[in-house]
Amino acid sequence: MLFGERGAVGFMPANHEGTEIGFFSGFEVRERERGGWEVFEGDKKGLKGMLGERFLDGGEWNGLVRELCGKCREDLVAWPQFAIPRLDSWLSPQKRVIVIGDAAHAMPPSGGQGAATALEDAETLAYAFTFIFSKKRPGDPEPDEILRSWQNHRIERVKKITDFTNESSALRKPSSSRLQRVIKELVIRMFFMVGKMGRGKRWLYGYDAVEESFDQGKK
Repeated sequence: MLFGERGAVGFMPANHEGTEIGFFSGFEVRERERGGWEVFEGDKKGLKGMLGERFLDGGEWNGLVRELCGKCREDLVAWPQFAIPRLDSWLSPQKRVIVIGDAAHAMPPSGGQGAATALEDAETLAYAFTFIFSKKRPGDPEPDEILRSWQNHRIERVKKITDFTNESSALRKPSSSRLQRVIKELVIRMFFMVGKMGRGKRWLYGYDAVEESFDQGKK
């Protein structure tokens, strides 16, 4: 990932041999209806022009960025990002329908957490069901109570991950002033320093579905 005044760009190998390079960049554009987005994505010359305006005009970006953007093919793809309202409940009134994953909390794609949180939902729900259908003991919580506890735990965690992802996305947006760019760079450097020291993201990457599920089921 490279960050600059006009936004950010990320590069990665696009095939196993590394002979093809893929790249991506986020742009803020006006809202459109479905048909408008199809027209927008179909305008390959227009998409390439947007890249040229950001990465080729002026001398801000280094030679690698300028060369790759200048040589890119016109089979560019535009992926609009949408946000959905946060749901107050993932459970139907009778607890016979439960939504998880994107149906419950479509994640911004910029953080790579959409599939991760969906898998967490499925695994923790499976453990919650295991607790519900295991041999009942005196004092064990009722199924409705277990499901509500699971839901509240997952909603709280997903909100925290969504907020973290949105904050990360904001770092990739264009910066209108030099002060903003300096602050952004300091934040990014601190992020990686904390990561190298093994702290800061254990709450995200060290999640234990078994422990969290049974803790919630017993509360």
